[in-house]
Amino acid sequence: MRTNNIILMTVFGFLMSILALQANGQNRIDTLRNTLDSLSAEFPGLEEKVEFSVSGATIHEFLRGIAENHDLNISVDQNLDIRVSNNFNNAVVKDVLIFLSEKYRLDADVYGSILAFRQLPEKEKKPVIREPDVNFNNLNSFLSLDLKNDTLAKVIRKITDQSGLNVLADPAVKDRRVNAFIKNRPFENAIIMMAESNDLKVEKKADNYFFITEKGQEENERTAQQNTDERGGREEIELVKGLEIELEDDRLTVVANEVELKTILDKVSQKCEARYFLYTEPKGKISTYIDNVTYEDFVEYLLHGTEYTFKFTEGVYLIGKRDHEILRTTELVRLQNRTIESILDFVPQELKKGVDIKEFTELNGLILSGSRPNIRELKTFLASVDQVVPVVKIEVMIVDVTRNSTLQGGVDLRLGGDVVQQTSGKLSPGIDMELSSTTINQLINSFNGFGFVNLGKVTPNFYASIQALEANGVLKMRSTPMLATLNGHEADLKIGNTEYYLEVQNDLVGTQNPVQQQSQTYKAVNADLSLNIKPIVSSDDNVTLEIEVQQSDFTARISETAPPGKVTRNFKSYIRVRNGEMIMLGGLEEKSVERSGSGLPFLSKVPVLKWIFGKQSKNNNKTRLNIFIRPRVIY
Repeated sequence: MRTNNIILMTVFGFLMSILALQANGQNRIDTLRNTLDSLSAEFPGLEEKVEFSVSGATIHEFLRGIAENHDLNISVDQNLDIRVSNNFNNAVVKDVLIFLSEKYRLDADVYGSILAFRQLPEKEKKPVIREPDVNFNNLNSFLSLDLKNDTLAKVIRKITDQSGLNVLADPAVKDRRVNAFIKNRPFENAIIMMAESNDLKVEKKADNYFFITEKGQEENERTAQQNTDERGGREEIELVKGLEIELEDDRLTVVANEVELKTILDKVSQKCEARYFLYTEPKGKISTYIDNVTYEDFVEYLLHGTEYTFKFTEGVYLIGKRDHEILRTTELVRLQNRTIESILDFVPQELKKGVDIKEFTELNGLILSGSRPNIRELKTFLASVDQVVPVVKIEVMIVDVTRNSTLQGGVDLRLGGDVVQQTSGKLSPGIDMELSSTTINQLINSFNGFGFVNLGKVTPNFYASIQALEANGVLKMRSTPMLATLNGHEADLKIGNTEYYLEVQNDLVGTQNPVQQQSQTYKAVNADLSLNIKPIVSSDDNVTLEIEVQQSDFTARISETAPPGKVTRNFKSYIRVRNGEMIMLGGLEEKSVERSGSGLPFLSKVPVLKWIFGKQSKNNNKTRLNIFIRPRVIY
């Protein structure tokens, strides 16, 4: 009856704990709901509808998207590692926030207009104090014990409490940890069995109480000999020099000092009553300390780093060399976040030894065949490199600006030749006139009579050409391509123009009466703008760009059928830029200045006079190429 009461009290306490936890969680959600309701008046975005469908997105990205779309200030703890897969259709923003808080155990703090989400701290679990499992039957005075590393003082106290019979222990052993499982044995017999299984001695005193003390050395030796006789010599394993084996609740503790592998395997297998078969007898000595492991873990630790391995089949451990056919295993390892293409180039040669590897492109996986330890080591490496490879979106703006200016002017006086009979030309834009002799004489007559100089007249076959012309031009060309590539891979852009030229070939056919044959071929010449970018994303969101730009343009042909000329500009650069920032690369500049003039000696070099007694020409040409680049990292 007393035991039943204890069970009922335990169940009642457990139920009350669950109800208390639920109440605390509900209070937290209600508080958050009231907070969001009070903020809705100031931040109407909390009352707006949301439509989201996400799969595998981080909670940082999900809440950032809600904040941007609904004008909210939301901060998320960087330590949160939560993936969200939900579909919200026509849901209220504040309801979505409450749902996330309840599902993922989040708490929200309000700082003015900022909502800060963080993970609820884990509640400390109170250590469970184990009570010895003691059951005394008052009807027949039978005692049952199930002891697992319990202190002797607690055990005898509970035995005395339930049976009413006094059991005492020597102070030297009252803190001893004891283990035993005894089912329905007479009280005195059960006490003796419990004591002997833990190297203790029980004495029944005259006053009808039991006293437990430490066994003497002679009694230990006698008990060990009795156990050896009763079990057919199974405890003989303790006599191996340098080897100690303890087995408790199917957990092994093995200490070995320079003991043969075969001996350790044999003695431990006897202790655990495990069946094994040797294809190859293990050689060599080892020293080891293995604590609290299962038999399978023990065999794995024992053979680790050796040329031997094992395989468990139908209750038998098959042990032999790793290259033995029966011990080989085959597995398909599929990569989740990257392609298997070229993955084998990055696997260290040491990991490939002893393992046959085949690519299975259809399933994006590798077929591994070899010993189990080698495959496990290779799988660990593959899991470490199977990371999400970021995609880099590269926005490029190419601006090519050409500026040119031309200045021509001067006076050209001629006599004879093709005589200009009538003055002609243009006055705007610029001046380009040819003056006849009649017009020149009229101008001279208008100057005659002033001063003491009479200029006279020119002959009818005299004429003049006057030129004053200035031209300016600006040409801007802009291209805005967008590229995307995986991290560490190149992205190429090529924009070009093709022109053709004629190539004529004459051949003489025949020897006595040769006939000339002519063939014409049009050959192509390309002028391209090529851009090659290789991005490498670092862990801190910086992007290192390897950029190579080459630009070529056509120039004038030297003749009508000649190939066009070509000028080329290129540069190569390594830069680092943060995700989303724009940089400008420029300086590919071409500048040309051409000046020419003709006129009377000496006078053609005098300022102002050189424009009257000669002709001058000046050409300026300036071309500049600027490239703007902005990388964006997408996971």
